[in-house]
Amino acid sequence: MADQCTTCIGRPGTIRNPQRRRELLGVDANGRYDEGHTVCHATLDGNPDSLPAAVCAWIAQHPQAAAHSLALRMAAVTGIEYISAPGAAGDDASG
Repeated sequence: MADQCTTCIGRPGTIRNPQRRRELLGVDANGRYDEGHTVCHATLDGNPDSLPAAVCAWIAQHPQAAAHSLALRMAAVTGIEYISAPGAAGDDASG
């Protein structure tokens, strides 16, 4: 995603449980980041805007999580296509 959705799980105050926040960032019990990523909830199957699945902008912009994400490293090599969720900052609403 090009930017965080208005309902992004990474926005301050959305996840109050620190353990869940670490899990979503891909941090294991030893404090190491895994190779994963979190899919943006606005792009899950059946989303009303027919957006393709995308990595959450919170993860993609996180300095440690992004650097360790295999999906983002592969996209950096093959080309990253940024999409904006409807209603997100920077969305021009023109589709």
